[in-house]
Amino acid sequence: MSTLEVKAIQAPSGYDLQMPAGHIVQVVQGTNDISYTQTSSSYVDAFSLAITPKFATSKILVIINGGAFADAANSVTFTIFDTRLLRDSTEVYQQDMWYLDARASGTLFGQQKFMTGWHYLDSPNTTNAITYKVQSRWRGSGGTPSIGFDNGVTITLQEVAG
Repeated sequence: MSTLEVKAIQAPSGYDLQMPAGHIVQVVQGTNDISYTQTSSSYVDAFSLAITPKFATSKILVIINGGAFADAANSVTFTIFDTRLLRDSTEVYQQDMWYLDARASGTLFGQQKFMTGWHYLDSPNTTNAITYKVQSRWRGSGGTPSIGFDNGVTITLQEVAG
């Protein structure tokens, strides 16, 4: 039996190395450094991260993890905390993250904290720089709640060979 030992593999000039499908080509990660609170019923920017795919056939796995909150003060009877993911300016994914219904108990809750996490596999079909942006809004009735993400929410972008 023979053993092949190498320190590095490099493609000849003018060629790209072809990676097997499913191989992780690169990883980019960012963390929001401040908490933010919003009271808008329209989508507003929460945080974003850019990646430049090496191959047009690659997919981008977007992973979001961290803490969020909803405050049902101000006579709110129910709140839905919506988030969506944009690739540049195009919506590619939407998620209702959390629902608070204060009508069930007849009293209003204070601030509720929860962990959030979701994944989305995108096929951008480009080698140009892409910015993935998370936006959020509230939907509800009976008042204006405050919603937001805590400091330390991470967004991870993994380029996966196609």
